[in-house]
Amino acid sequence: MDRYERENADLPASTRRLMGISALAKGYGRKILEEAFGKLPTTPFRDHSWRWWNVLLLSGLESKWDKFRDLAQSKSLRSAAKWLKKHTTKVEWALFCRRAGAFLLENPANFPHHLDHRRKKGDVIWTKGGSWRIEHPLTKIIVLKQHLPRRPLFRRFHHKLGHEGIRLLERELMHAFNPDAMLTHECKEAAMTYIRQRIPEMLNTSYKSATAETLAWFLQTPIANDRGTGYFIPCGSKILSFNGKPEGLKKSLSW
Repeated sequence: MDRYERENADLPASTRRLMGISALAKGYGRKILEEAFGKLPTTPFRDHSWRWWNVLLLSGLESKWDKFRDLAQSKSLRSAAKWLKKHTTKVEWALFCRRAGAFLLENPANFPHHLDHRRKKGDVIWTKGGSWRIEHPLTKIIVLKQHLPRRPLFRRFHHKLGHEGIRLLERELMHAFNPDAMLTHECKEAAMTYIRQRIPEMLNTSYKSATAETLAWFLQTPIANDRGTGYFIPCGSKILSFNGKPEGLKKSLSW
């Protein structure tokens, strides 16, 4: 860490520390990092998408982001870095390596060849605010700007909201939230709050916030109940309630 901060002394102290922790994070667990640096930042410093966007930004190479991101997603991070090296000057590349902490490697000359060169499965989408799991419904609405399949309408308020009301709310989410301007977890939390508040407004009810069960229906994904003791899980024309965590529940689909 001392060397990273020396090599990047032109950055603000807080930025140097955050990016240094991000550069070290791959090789160390949370406990070791906490012992070394105390309380860790809430910023997603382990997130590849967030990290490499900020490395580019702090290197003055933000204009290379779109191509770098596309190569990292479709091929590999190694391919993206090799492309970047070919399309930057020696000075720009040297600065990029400093920001990335390439000198922390046993053989810095191997950068970017040490990077994982295996083809990714395409299970995440990179944004400037962090990675989004592609199968999560909020990713489809906010990042991909896609409508979800029609929900089953089996409660009175479902019919009152209707498919047009559902589509309207989805369009509002698409326009209200920019995944490149917010950290991923903050964007998701804000979107969930928006849905909770907006549904009662659209139904013109006295309730100020929709329930977790309503969220599970709207997003068609498991949602933890408001007490944190179990989950609501949509199942066709029903919303099932489970105490505890059901076996086989995918973390990437739950909230």
